[in-house]
Amino acid sequence: MGQFEAECLMFDIGKYKGITIADSVVSSIMKDKPMVIQVEKNDWGEAAVEDIQSLLENVRDQLLRHFSDPPSGRVIVHYTPDTPVNELRKSPQDDHSIWLCVKNRLWAQFSYQFAHEFCHVLCGTNEKQYQKPNQWFHEVISELASIFALKQMAVNWPENPPYVGWSNYAQNLDEYANKIIDSVKKPSDGLNDWLGVYEPTLRDDPYQKNWNPERELNKIVAVELFPLFQKAPHHWQSVADMPSTPGSFETYLTKWHQQCPAGHKSFVRQIACIFGVSL
Repeated sequence: MGQFEAECLMFDIGKYKGITIADSVVSSIMKDKPMVIQVEKNDWGEAAVEDIQSLLENVRDQLLRHFSDPPSGRVIVHYTPDTPVNELRKSPQDDHSIWLCVKNRLWAQFSYQFAHEFCHVLCGTNEKQYQKPNQWFHEVISELASIFALKQMAVNWPENPPYVGWSNYAQNLDEYANKIIDSVKKPSDGLNDWLGVYEPTLRDDPYQKNWNPERELNKIVAVELFPLFQKAPHHWQSVADMPSTPGSFETYLTKWHQQCPAGHKSFVRQIACIFGVSL
């Protein structure tokens, strides 16, 4: 058996709900200056700004705790009646701006939207300005971040919630994540053949705005990749090296593999093998 086949057998992508988060590989100390979250005093309905602040800081920590070299800076969070978005910065010195379209005390929805947009920040969207045709995969990883954050919060909140009174909400977070997972129709023959059918559509319309507002195709890939990140969460650091290239998806994966640190290369190869790509 070659290295490619061996790495493809290192995980089971079919049993994703019962995997225990590998806390043993979580960095024991957050860096000195984690990214600061600042929630603006907009129309958040019945949700208090200080509660949203505590919640989003908790979401942030579910991802940043797995970064050996987390980014710094400030994220300003605004309300919008439109769709959630991570606004591109004009320069690396500017604050990040994230807009969420949720009101009231819908904590799971707040978490889901923020984790997605925050992942764009962690992947360096603002600096690399991802564009088609490989933007779809960037959207997949951000969708995956939402599922991952919700599942981690569900595990951590019974003992360590933002507020003591919120511990019982862990079940709601888990149910929200499972609803997303259960809504996905898993490709019967894996992602290799599936990608051959849908990649042209994804490359042309990574947000699926014109025909699928729920972004079902992105969710399918996110759910397939989720077990890999859940079993080895320290590899979240590798998303900071995701490339910006107009080439084929195989070229994209090859470039990601080339420019990520040595400790994450095998992880990128495992992702590639899910798509039938040998690096």
